[in-house]
Amino acid sequence: MGYNLTDVVKHLIFINIVFFLVTNLLMPSAMIPYNRTALALYFPWSSGFQPFQIVTHMFMHAGVGHIFFNMLGLFFFGPALEARWGPKRFLFFYLAAGLFAALIHSGSSYYEYLQLYREILQTDGMSLEKASQLAKAQILPAVGASGAVYGVLAAYAMLFTNEKVMLLIPPIPVKAGILVLILVTYDYFSGISGHGTGIANFAHLGGAFFGVIMVAYWIKIGRGYS
Repeated sequence: MGYNLTDVVKHLIFINIVFFLVTNLLMPSAMIPYNRTALALYFPWSSGFQPFQIVTHMFMHAGVGHIFFNMLGLFFFGPALEARWGPKRFLFFYLAAGLFAALIHSGSSYYEYLQLYREILQTDGMSLEKASQLAKAQILPAVGASGAVYGVLAAYAMLFTNEKVMLLIPPIPVKAGILVLILVTYDYFSGISGHGTGIANFAHLGGAFFGVIMVAYWIKIGRGYS
């Protein structure tokens, strides 16, 4: 696995870091008097949702660890894809994976909303409108490039399945295909069990699913460079 930093990957990492620093250090402040969560992806049926959040949430991160691991994944796996596909197609793939992940996350959030709505009605006996508002308020907004990065990971695993990747913890080599399979399996069971509270597991799965389908399609039409 090569580590030559390509142009699009370099600029994406730079933009993410700038967003992280600006939104954490300057929002809210006298310079930017808006709360940073305004750029996160709110539940589409809630009052906090704005259309631009579909894009801006991909450049927001919850903390240092969150942005570090996302950018680390992009740094290690993105350049090989950009070198193979070219900068324009790689950028399209990255953004499309992030948007598809947001769509899947919104769908899972709607399912979560319905469950909360029913539970509130049964336990509290409040009005339909108040129960709906309370259920919407309990759904946390999503931030992070994880969906797009998972798309990159899945694409890398499709094209470089047997390439050895050195893990950080524990520091052992593992094939790219196996690594992505482990990550996807973990997110799937965390998502359906509810143990991944605070983590957008279905956004991860959506990004990975998009990566597999898109690369499979490109290979089929002779543009995936398998």
